[in-house]
Amino acid sequence: MRIGVAMIVLAALATAGCGGGGGAPSPTSSGHTSTLPGPPSSSTPLPTSTSTGTSPAPGGKGRRIVVVFMENHNYADVEGNPCCPFETQLSRRGRLFTNYYGVAYPSKPNYLAFGGGSTFGQAGSDNPLPVIQAPSLFHQLSAAGVSWAGWVEDYPGGPGRCYLQPTGSTYAMRHVAPLLFADVAQTGLCNRISASPPRVLPHFLWVTPNTCNDDHDCSPSVGDRWLAAHVPAWLHRGAEVFITYDTGNPDHTHGGGHVYAVLAGHGVRPRVDARLMSHYSALAGVERAFGLPLLGAARTATPVPFP
Repeated sequence: MRIGVAMIVLAALATAGCGGGGGAPSPTSSGHTSTLPGPPSSSTPLPTSTSTGTSPAPGGKGRRIVVVFMENHNYADVEGNPCCPFETQLSRRGRLFTNYYGVAYPSKPNYLAFGGGSTFGQAGSDNPLPVIQAPSLFHQLSAAGVSWAGWVEDYPGGPGRCYLQPTGSTYAMRHVAPLLFADVAQTGLCNRISASPPRVLPHFLWVTPNTCNDDHDCSPSVGDRWLAAHVPAWLHRGAEVFITYDTGNPDHTHGGGHVYAVLAGHGVRPRVDARLMSHYSALAGVERAFGLPLLGAARTATPVPFP
């Protein structure tokens, strides 16, 4: 889909929506602000793709994918709700998945499902330690020469300082899919996790907002405003952006509950997709997009159709 000027309108609508502090940059553990460049002025149409601020593509893979996991709200809390104008409008401009579900409770097994294709027997646990000794999507990307990074808002660590404590003041390791796997957390790939967004958009970007901006500790309006402040910039850079929620708290349908999920960006045509999907579908979609082997339950899941 050609996003064009419409995404600027979406950001404006969202900032006029329900209250919350998500639109402002959040302080990192170093005291600096963590934010991406905002969208261009409304007088400048958004291009459908651009090479500005992006990294060279190995093996002809020129795409960029951004995945954002939000927290603990079901589909009806977000889609069509007056509190969430940006997410509702984004669903009209992209592909809305109306039959998408988390896989288990609480948070952690859903992040494992996306990162490794299984809950690894962790359903019922939110303890991020010990890390999982199994192949992850993130190690796959590195092995295939696909650049990736993790922007984890308010992460207490950073390049050269892998932080594996379960929590910080507004940080939860259990929400950071890459750090749940030993092939990242116990290797140099941990240096790819940062509290600041990458200056150059890699081919794959994992995003964990802090525990207020992901709606875990704050209302959905806060997360909606946070997304409105950042998603247009990724779209401007030519990325395909996938946004979903870990669980549909308190809904337990299909294990993890009915959640909002949307794909927007270059080449994504607006439509409603009612096929049954889950976080395994998101993993399958990313792996297929980059030509990677499918892990675990991603082999049998209906993939999110990245264009």
